[in-house]
Amino acid sequence: MAEMSGWYWLFWLAVAYVSFTYFGYPALLAAWRQIRFGGKQSTLGASGGAGNAALPHISVILTVRNEANHVGVKLNDFLRQDYPAELMEIWVASDQSTDGTNDVVARFAEQDPRVHLVAYGENIGKSEAINRTMPLVTGDVVVMSDARQRIEADTVSRLAAHFADPKVGLVGAEMTLVDASGKPSSECTGLYWRYERAIRRMESQLNLLTGVSGAFLAIRRSLFRSIPLGSYCEDVTLALYTREAGYHVRWEPGARIYEQMRDPYTEFRRKVRTLVGNYQLLSQFWPMYLPWRGRTAFALICHKVCRLFIPLALATLYVASVALALTHPIYMVALVGQTALYAAGGAGIAFAVLRRSRVVNACGAFCMLNWAALVALVHVLRHGPRIQWR
Repeated sequence: MAEMSGWYWLFWLAVAYVSFTYFGYPALLAAWRQIRFGGKQSTLGASGGAGNAALPHISVILTVRNEANHVGVKLNDFLRQDYPAELMEIWVASDQSTDGTNDVVARFAEQDPRVHLVAYGENIGKSEAINRTMPLVTGDVVVMSDARQRIEADTVSRLAAHFADPKVGLVGAEMTLVDASGKPSSECTGLYWRYERAIRRMESQLNLLTGVSGAFLAIRRSLFRSIPLGSYCEDVTLALYTREAGYHVRWEPGARIYEQMRDPYTEFRRKVRTLVGNYQLLSQFWPMYLPWRGRTAFALICHKVCRLFIPLALATLYVASVALALTHPIYMVALVGQTALYAAGGAGIAFAVLRRSRVVNACGAFCMLNWAALVALVHVLRHGPRIQWR
C-alpha cells in the first residue's frame, strides 16, 4: 500500500517543505503581526519614522561599472533630492569603467562640489569598491546605491528619517520592477518581487528583517564593517552586521526606487547570483543560523535557507508522484498538476505573449525561480560560493 511505502513519506514530506517555504512562512508572519499589533498598523517600516528631529549628514556611495548611459541620470536624481544640499555628498566608486562613465562623473564633479569621483583601475568588484571608498566619506549615514534605478525626490529623506531612532542601524528602500512604459511589471521576476516585498514588509514590522535591496540602502557609518571580498549579497551582509551589533533593520515602503526589467536571460542570471550569494552568507555567518540566535536564525532559515533546496524537494515530489500515481487518485492528480505547472511555466518563460495569462505568468515565475536555485546549487557544488560582481 502507498501508505506503507517510503515514497509515501517522501511525497508528503516534500509537500510539507514546499508548502511551508512558500505559504506557511508568510502566513505565520501575518498571524504573528496580527497577534502583536491587532488591527493597528505597526510604525516599524512606516514612512516618517524620524519625526522632525535633526537630519543626519548623508554620504552617498554610488558604485558603477561601465554605466555611462545611466550614471548621469542617477546623479541628477541625487542632486534633485529634497534634502539639504549642505548635508549631502556623493562619491562615485567606478570599478574599472572603460566606456566613458568616468568622464560623465568628472563633468558633474566640475559643476557641483558635492560630487566626487573615485576611479579604480582594476576590476575589484562592488563589495571591495565600497570598502575602499568608505574611509573617504564623512557622513553619519551612508546611502549605497547602483546606477540603473530611478529614485523619487524624497527617497533619501524618507530613509534618513528613520535614523532619529537610535536603535535603527540600517534602512532599505522599496524597489519596483517596471516595464518599458514605466508601469510595475507583472511578468515572472516582477511577480516574484511583489511576493518578496510583502514578506520583507512583514519581517520589518516584526523586527525580523535580515536583508534589503542592495540597489538602495542606508546604514550608520559607525556600524559599517568591511564586506568580505567577492561578496555578492552585500545588502544582507551589512544587515547581518547591523543585527549582530544589536541594531534594528527596517524597510521603508515610502522610499521608492524603480528599475526597468531587463531581458529574461539577464534577470535569470541575476537571480542565480543572488542565490549563490545566499550560500556565501551561510558560509560566512553560520553562527547566526544556529537556533539559539532566536528570531534572526528563524528568519534566515525560513526566508533564505529553505528556498535554496526547494528544487530538490520538487524533484522528490515529482518522482514520488510517479511512483505512487497508480496507488490512489490523489497522487495521479498531483502528477498531472505538476506536469501542467512545469509545462505552463516553460511556455510562459519562452513565449512573452503567453504571460498575459495570470496563471501562466505565475507558473513561469515559479519555474524560473526554482531553475535559478538549481543552477546556483550546481554552481556552488562545482566552484564554491564565489561569484564576481561586474
